[in-house]
Amino acid sequence: MSVESGGPGGPPDDFNLYNVTHRGEMPTLKQSQSRNYKALKVAFFTHPSDTEKYFVIGGEEIRKLNIFEIHRGLKCISSENFKIITRLNSGDLLLQTSSTQQIDCLKNLTSFGADKKAVTISENGALNKSQAIIRCREIMKLDMETIQEGLNDQKVVHVQRLKRRENNTWVDTATHILTFDSPICPAEINVGYLVVKTELYIPSPFRCVICQRLGHTKKRCDSKKNTPTCGYCAKPLHGNEEPCPGPVKCVNCLGNHPSSSRACPKFIEEKEINAIRVTMRIPYKLAREELKKRKFVQPAAHMKPTAPDNQSKKTFASYKANFCKSITKKPKN
Repeated sequence: MSVESGGPGGPPDDFNLYNVTHRGEMPTLKQSQSRNYKALKVAFFTHPSDTEKYFVIGGEEIRKLNIFEIHRGLKCISSENFKIITRLNSGDLLLQTSSTQQIDCLKNLTSFGADKKAVTISENGALNKSQAIIRCREIMKLDMETIQEGLNDQKVVHVQRLKRRENNTWVDTATHILTFDSPICPAEINVGYLVVKTELYIPSPFRCVICQRLGHTKKRCDSKKNTPTCGYCAKPLHGNEEPCPGPVKCVNCLGNHPSSSRACPKFIEEKEINAIRVTMRIPYKLAREELKKRKFVQPAAHMKPTAPDNQSKKTFASYKANFCKSITKKPKN
């Protein structure tokens, strides 16, 4: 599948489609929010690879090793370089393979390094799967089990139907989120006798309704570190006062808006991280580092170069002429 640059339905002229489909590069936030980017999102799925899988090497022994011991241990597994090597917050090791030989070695791994340290090996469920959006009215009245069974031969392992709110009630829509047992989704999928195009699904950032902080839900909220907080004034939860007397304040950025605002700079930043994470198929930690690299810091006003005025040009020209005369002037006898 190819998508032409520019024009109606195509991506922006100043963005290279090859960088997305082959190198995993991301467009700017302005480009990703444009209508023309929809065609670009479809084109992303055209180059699947069976050599790239994520594995987690865990256990107490692996968490005690330093960076050099880990490097030597990985060389015992494979002489080829892994595509990604990073530490998780738990101390476990996350690897992305670059060949089928590495996949086979990791699946049979029982010990790590020359010292044969006991470790556990498992595939990373989130990074080895992918999600895409389809819009199909013909399956709106079918239950999720029937849809999944019909798409099972195309590696679909889960189906979720999105809803919208109308008159204080939730109604079904034709939009469905498909989860594939593959790191890359297909560009299109066969829904019965229909061929339906897919779009890359980029989830919105999580926000806890208890502490109002981004990055987790109420099921994973740590009650020891976080306290119930008002989403309007960022103060400890103060009962059922409606509306909150304020003043308005955000928990995440301390700005003058509710913590639920989608205009919050922290929310926008997390949204960009999610876009990088999903598009480049990398862990959250590396996606955050990638975003930091891409941020451009504008120079301060006093550091901006200013064009020389006419007087400066005249002064320099006269100085140059006098200097040339002085070096060419013959010495007096």
